[in-house]
Amino acid sequence: MSSAAGAAGQPLDSRPPLASETSVAAPEQLTRPSPGRSHGGAERLRSFVLKPRGGGTRRRASDAVRLGLAVLLVAVSIPLIRANTSIEIELDQLLTPLPAGVRWLVETLWQLGSFGVIVTLALGGLLVPRLVALRQMAISGLATLGLCLLLAWLLGPDGGRPPVPQLSGIDARYPVTQLAVAMAVALTGLPFLSRPMHRIVGIALAVAAFSAILGGYGLPLNVASSIAIGWGAAAACHLVMGSPIGLLSAREATLAVRDLRVDVRALTPVPAQVWGGAGLLRAG
Repeated sequence: MSSAAGAAGQPLDSRPPLASETSVAAPEQLTRPSPGRSHGGAERLRSFVLKPRGGGTRRRASDAVRLGLAVLLVAVSIPLIRANTSIEIELDQLLTPLPAGVRWLVETLWQLGSFGVIVTLALGGLLVPRLVALRQMAISGLATLGLCLLLAWLLGPDGGRPPVPQLSGIDARYPVTQLAVAMAVALTGLPFLSRPMHRIVGIALAVAAFSAILGGYGLPLNVASSIAIGWGAAAACHLVMGSPIGLLSAREATLAVRDLRVDVRALTPVPAQVWGGAGLLRAG
């Protein structure tokens, strides 16, 4: 029987291979990482916090429109602040003072939404290569601080608002520097952040502005005008220095493809790119 099997070209040992014989892999297969696990939690955390890094930067015409609107809003608000309108005084008396039991909560929200946002975004800016975001946020914040000091010097500490007894115990200083700087820093860093972080930062700024009014840290018009100052400073910074487009870079696209369990060595940009998208070729 064995000689007949050998003559027919069949193996002499036709038993099925053992599990121990089939589980041996080549050295490169043992050391090669799985396509979907080539990057760890740090890269995933970065992608949740920050936008993709590809596409470069550009200057948007909408930033010029925002800057013009901010200048207009500040110019309109200053005469209204100096007029001490009865509507603003009645609104402030309606919202303040707060009960003593919740005053600590409003103060906490005010500090977290202003100083807390600045510190958090400064730490997040360390994740951006070459500290581009951190540099832009620092320039915008310092420029806003200088503008607030200039306005306070030109208009007076209360923006030229005449003192009235109804506003006793309310901080009538103009601008509300803490809020204006936080607004400028946050809106300057916003193009570097992912969409979920946009919502978180937007909610934090809205809470800070409302807490400033409720806690007596600023009058309604002062708060609104300070928001416009920070908004305009961020738009001016983007207009001068540009803001990121936020397309996937070749490395980020490669990691995303590997997450789909597709074995690819690398992706490279195509020579001719189309505006608004990123063309990539598989290199291996």
